Amino acid sequence: MWLRSADHLISELTRASSEIDGLTKFERGRLLRRAASAIKARRDEFGHSAASIDSDAPVDIVFDLESMASLVDIFPAAKVSSLMLEAVDCIKPARAGDQSSART
Repeated sequence: MWLRSADHLISELTRASSEIDGLTKFERGRLLRRAASAIKARRDEFGHSAASIDSDAPVDIVFDLESMASLVDIFPAAKVSSLMLEAVDCIKPARAGDQSSART
């Protein structure tokens, strides 16, 4: 189930990031919240903390996604698009891990 929904979310975020000007602010916020929720759910499932794993990143991606979603009106479209693509980069490894465990 996660694989299909992850594939769908990755596709939606990728498409939305390239067509960001065609989305309403509500749609942008909704996608950012969905991405945050998906990443958080995967972390919870595997017992990962909300703290950033990447020591170079000062703030957690889930926090960034939720914050931007709450204040989407003040962010330029390019910034929203960029964060959507960062979310895709976080979701892909979790999805890839699921695929490899499903094969064994």
